Amino acid sequence: MKLYAGTESSWSLRTLLSMKIAGISPDLRIFDLSHEESRQVLKRLSPTGLVPVLRDGDVVIYDSLSITEYLNEIKPGLLYSGDAALRATERSLCAELHSGFAAIRRQMPFVASGKTAPVSLSAGAETEIGRIAAIFAASLGDFYRGSTPGAVDAFYSVMAYRLASYGIHFPGRAGDYQIALTEWPLFRTSLSRLCLPASPVSGP
Repeated sequence: MKLYAGTESSWSLRTLLSMKIAGISPDLRIFDLSHEESRQVLKRLSPTGLVPVLRDGDVVIYDSLSITEYLNEIKPGLLYSGDAALRATERSLCAELHSGFAAIRRQMPFVASGKTAPVSLSAGAETEIGRIAAIFAASLGDFYRGSTPGAVDAFYSVMAYRLASYGIHFPGRAGDYQIALTEWPLFRTSLSRLCLPASPVSGP
């Protein structure tokens, strides 16, 4: 499998983590999205011209949530629970992160290095942060469902890191989960892959 990812892309990071949890080491091609040459090549490889894109033979899947669903079909039970009710909850949480938290995204851009400038948060961002704290407080251990990572952890580890980089640290159970995610070795190694400068990609 080939995964086309981008530097400073939280969407790519979530996808890379999902693949690692599923036990798949992709042929990773990283685009430096600050280079016009890279963006032009990407337009030939991605239906949307955006990252991430997964190529599995003749199958092309784009969008981090769609890729996660595809991976779960290949490796059932690793990304989402085998229990239908729990699986529905996990999917809902991933979808919520995928399409929500607009104020946080707008006011606190993802920075892979973690070096950010102070920001003044709007009431909307504060409300979203409160929602994330409630989600984190419901975790059952170092990972959302206890001792094993899944798609929820792949998605929310990036948010945990984003918030921490802006000085937002939760107390109690929510804080324990946030720390566990940001110190998760798989997260750290995956983050480092997308944090490093990449040369413009010139081919598939």
